[in-house]
Amino acid sequence: MSRTRTAFYSFLWIFTGLFLANVFGYLLRLLLARHLTVEEYGLVYAIMAVFGLFGLLLHLGLGEALTREAAITDGTARSLTRLKEAFLWTVLVLYTSSGLLALLGIVLSGWIASVYIGNSAAAIPIAVYAFAIFFAPIVYIFGALALGRGRSDLNALFPLVQSIILILGVWLLLPFGVVGVMLAYAIAMAVMVVFSVGMLRNLLPGLWTAHARLRRSTLRRLVAYGFPVMITVLAGTILTSTDTVLLTMFSTLEQVGMYQAAQPTANILLFFGTVLSTVLLPLFADLWRRKKTALLSASVTDLYAYVLLASLPLIIGVMTFPDILLNLLFGSEYLPGAPILRLLAASMLFLTLSAVANATFSGIGSPRQTTYAVLVGACVNLIGNLLLIPRYGGVGAASATFISSAVICVWTAFVLHRRLGVVLPIGRWFGGVVAGALFAACLLVSRSYLFVGSQYVKIALAIFLGGIVYLGTLFVTRTVTIDEFRSLHRRVMSARR
Repeated sequence: MSRTRTAFYSFLWIFTGLFLANVFGYLLRLLLARHLTVEEYGLVYAIMAVFGLFGLLLHLGLGEALTREAAITDGTARSLTRLKEAFLWTVLVLYTSSGLLALLGIVLSGWIASVYIGNSAAAIPIAVYAFAIFFAPIVYIFGALALGRGRSDLNALFPLVQSIILILGVWLLLPFGVVGVMLAYAIAMAVMVVFSVGMLRNLLPGLWTAHARLRRSTLRRLVAYGFPVMITVLAGTILTSTDTVLLTMFSTLEQVGMYQAAQPTANILLFFGTVLSTVLLPLFADLWRRKKTALLSASVTDLYAYVLLASLPLIIGVMTFPDILLNLLFGSEYLPGAPILRLLAASMLFLTLSAVANATFSGIGSPRQTTYAVLVGACVNLIGNLLLIPRYGGVGAASATFISSAVICVWTAFVLHRRLGVVLPIGRWFGGVVAGALFAACLLVSRSYLFVGSQYVKIALAIFLGGIVYLGTLFVTRTVTIDEFRSLHRRVMSARR
């Protein structure tokens, strides 16, 4: 099997597992929204967000370093000793940092509840979730070893099993409210520690018998390798967690609840672009290795066009029916979150296009370009949140996300043009926007003037009619053609020979 096919099937395993884990994660949110009040739902994610700011302490970039150590292990006694030393250092450092974070969370739970949440009754669920944090590093350690040893199936299985255990635990403990939810997290994490210890014997059979001593030089090597990853994670944490933290501080738990209903719903729109870009990453890497820069540039340009054209109808659909979608999934209490969902859905277009650039940077061995882009976006997002949240609440947080997403998209596109000569498909994007505008018009007209009994039947008919108009416009304007698809197929096949 070629390297490209091996990498393709590895990513297929990983994304299948992540997709199913995300499905269960979303079902968990729906379960919480249906059985908790909006304020309690917001409290759950407000607590997670404040600990999420310190989530960097749970891996410190050492997971990626451990993956590298596992990948270069050849089964000899010397290499197993090297891997065991790296494994022990990773376990020691991460469980020390997670233990300190958990201890601080428990000790300061009353202060966090009063100052951050504004409700002293939140101290108990904060302390319970802090206890759960102690077990968290196993997620990164086991996943890193599995990925390094080429066991993508185990890497995909781990988050899926964790998600299933968590949703079962929450279902059983929901009668205890927010405290029961946090207790379910603690139980799920503890179970995964036991699960991973048993799986490690099969994953690395000679690890336990290998002799190793903890040398500082090994720790320095691991830290040096993981430092760039740590910076990227830090920027990503600022980008994803500050919205909820600042909403909790400067707004209300109701606004947090609305935002945490809209955000995961909008994030579903990222799946197509992310999967497509990641599946093509091995192809990009292969083209770069074989110095076929012109073909790589043309492929990235095509991918930019296809990702936008495929994502646009979904994004427009969510932006047109945000109230109906929130009512269907979360309940009528979350209808005020419709403007938030509309803005976040629009942000997903920029993030989807950025996923193309990120896959390309990874393929050509320049992941630091992604780091720079995320750092810039994180700074813009933080400033936007501080300016907009105190006045506009959840809508302000969503607006900051929209602006920062646009900045990341423009930044990465500019770097791709400078590095690889990638030309943005402006003409085809314009054709897609025209088709999207007609699609949106069909949805709006159908929503207002299509008279059928059921609201959801009306939506289905509107999407069907709008879809026909959208595809028809793309072909009439020659934004896409049959010959173009054939040409793309020939280029991909020739690149894999």
